[in-house]
Amino acid sequence: MDRKPLPIRISDFKTLIEGVYAYADKTLLVQELFEKGTNVALIPRPRRFGKTLNLSMLRYFFEKSEGDTGCLFQSLAIWKEQKFREKQGIYPVIFLTFKDNKHATWDETFEHFRIILGEEFQRHRYLVESDVLSPEEKEDFLKILRKEANPTLYEHSLRFLTKWLYLYHKIKVIVLIDEYDAPAHAAYTGNFYRRLIDFLRNLLSGGLKDNSFLERGVLTGILRIAKESIFSGANNIS
Repeated sequence: MDRKPLPIRISDFKTLIEGVYAYADKTLLVQELFEKGTNVALIPRPRRFGKTLNLSMLRYFFEKSEGDTGCLFQSLAIWKEQKFREKQGIYPVIFLTFKDNKHATWDETFEHFRIILGEEFQRHRYLVESDVLSPEEKEDFLKILRKEANPTLYEHSLRFLTKWLYLYHKIKVIVLIDEYDAPAHAAYTGNFYRRLIDFLRNLLSGGLKDNSFLERGVLTGILRIAKESIFSGANNIS
């Protein structure tokens, strides 16, 4: 019997499934997220543990898109669960990855955050062309999109985007953040650690704490920096 190749260095779920690679079925993570009763899950694991692949799987499962992504799951465990199968492809999703944001200075790190957030706003550009945003909100949206916003507006950007997506789609939002702690080591050695932690605390708390527009949030990371009060404003994380 032919053995399926291992998905070495493949972190995109769709590429893995369509490429007929070997896959350890972890799709029941979808069920666990809802049955554990937590709004936001923090998953700290070592490198090469499949964190990015898991988030990619969640994104393909949850995200409302023009194409059919349900076909990716039809032979997997989660597809046998009727009530969770009905959740496939119905949510707006915010997907951010900080894994490459590792710079020697705060200015470079903040510029990378501008790019990351600007790209995600670009992905949801249809919002600014709709009538759900006020003129003032459209102005803020475009500032972030053009990477022209001030730090305070970026700190509120995650909360604003969940709100605007909810108003447009009429359903709560899934937020996925990969390697939220990746900038921390460089910040520590570069002597801007406290500045980074303050920015991350405000950004994440704004989007994850007591957010009535949030369905579920999932963060992955490597370092256990939760003790640094980075999640002090988000009391619903487990």
